[in-house]
Amino acid sequence: ASTAGSVPSGTTERSLQVSPTMLQHANLPPFLQFAVTAGTDVELTSGTSVVSQNGSGNASVYARNYLNDLGGTVEGFGYYSGSFRSNGTFAPPYNPSSLDPIRSVAKIDVPAFDMLDLVERAQNASNLGMELRYTDAPVTLTEDVVLGTAEAPVVWHINGSLKTRAPITISGYGIILVKGEVRLTHAFSTAPGSGIGIFSGGEVWVARGTTVHGHLFSRSTSYIDGDLIGSVTSSSLVSIAVSGRVSYTPVPCILTEALWPTGLCDASAWAASQTAGSESGTTTDSTGGSTEPTPTDPAPQTDSGTVDPAPASIDLTTRSQVRKNRRVVHLAWSGATSGRVDIYRDGALVNTVKNNGKLSDGVPSAGAQSFTHQVCESGTQVCSAEVVTNF
Repeated sequence: ASTAGSVPSGTTERSLQVSPTMLQHANLPPFLQFAVTAGTDVELTSGTSVVSQNGSGNASVYARNYLNDLGGTVEGFGYYSGSFRSNGTFAPPYNPSSLDPIRSVAKIDVPAFDMLDLVERAQNASNLGMELRYTDAPVTLTEDVVLGTAEAPVVWHINGSLKTRAPITISGYGIILVKGEVRLTHAFSTAPGSGIGIFSGGEVWVARGTTVHGHLFSRSTSYIDGDLIGSVTSSSLVSIAVSGRVSYTPVPCILTEALWPTGLCDASAWAASQTAGSESGTTTDSTGGSTEPTPTDPAPQTDSGTVDPAPASIDLTTRSQVRKNRRVVHLAWSGATSGRVDIYRDGALVNTVKNNGKLSDGVPSAGAQSFTHQVCESGTQVCSAEVVTNF
């Protein structure tokens, strides 16, 4: 086991060594500056690994209480504020002073990830141009999801759990606020020029044999038993199992500024810096450092306003259903010719989905007793007539 030292010279709890050109992420709050962050303990099982996706930066780990390494490999520092045990290897690629890689630091506050608080924060951040979506039911993803742009990310609030039933690709930028647990049991990838943060009010699971691209946050334990390309943060325990691996990429500040503003995240400048790269391509941090570039196309634009339809070429029918005090509108349509369609509820875009002719839309369980839906060819004004569904 290694002996502990003090905070590396020239750094603080807010500004930790990352790489020669990335000494800090000043546009991120302190708890978001690590590959793995736990409000209590970090458990690294023998054979696990935490590595830097760009190969030259540090993928560091922080435990507010107990850092328990049973034989993992970490390409970064191991920080803790309580105690530690290490039978593994901590080898930060950037360590010019050859400092002890396992270090005691002052406690860093990790939020409780209270979902009501996060939703309120997002709703109050209208000046950031974020589009709000709401599903009043658990969600099982069976098809790809389109979110927002770098300058106008989507905030999707799910009043229930989130699971996958098929491989999923996320296009665009956004955060998903999930009241319940998150279970990712199928491939979960992001298209070029995209980024996703998933916040869980319960546990987060990445299943064995599953590759997930994104940044995961949980109020309860986060279990990583597959490959995570991004980062993981828990207000409780983070457990990385024997087959688990974290390939670290920093959190895009545009995904967190609405929730924990630093005042240092310029969405327009950040978006401009991404036009030739994505989260896995060129990314510039506050000190001017960057990773290896991977040219890509910008995230697709979506229209979040109301639609004035052209003559309808799409036929839409709806029916209402109440399931366990949750209200659902089932949509069925025909006549759309594009690969994807936009779903509007009461004049606002709520989803963009594959054109498979059907969708179940969870609507608010209180308030309005009728809802108006419309289906359009994605990104156009070729739409169905508006259909009203009553409860």
